[in-house]
Amino acid sequence: MKKLTNMLVILGIIVAVMGFFIWLPVDNVEENNMDTETTDKVDVEIITEGEGRAIVDGDSVFIYYTGTLSNGAVFDSTEDGSPAEFVVSADQLIQGFYEGLLGLKAGSKAKITIPSDLAYGETGTPTIPPNSDLYFEVEIVEIKIDEPTTETPDDSTTSLDDGSTTDDTSTN
Repeated sequence: MKKLTNMLVILGIIVAVMGFFIWLPVDNVEENNMDTETTDKVDVEIITEGEGRAIVDGDSVFIYYTGTLSNGAVFDSTEDGSPAEFVVSADQLIQGFYEGLLGLKAGSKAKITIPSDLAYGETGTPTIPPNSDLYFEVEIVEIKIDEPTTETPDDSTTSLDDGSTTDDTSTN
């Protein structure tokens, strides 16, 4: 019985010490009002998984989308029209929208949350206030994949030095 009591006491001490160390860092952050480092990143929540090849940089896509602010106000939408077509490129889209689209497939429906630093930041736009996080609901309608051309030059013509061509099949 004495061994059991000693084991319970030791176990209690171990649990108390572990609890103290788990509790200490959290309490320390709150007491000293310390900020924890956070990395702004895009959050993509897949509602419906699409099929086929995923979007990659440089693809042309057709999508329906609605962009809203944190208060629910819509700042842009294709809801009442045709899908938007554009090239998925970091040079042509805000960074967060670009990152959010990469990896989605045709048929995908997703919610993309973009922190302000990866949207319009401190600048904002006429319809988006500065430092606004953006929320998009998107549906990928189509991904246009440019096929490389396999055309071969016609062997029956020859380029001349003056830029003109001659038909090698004609007879004199």
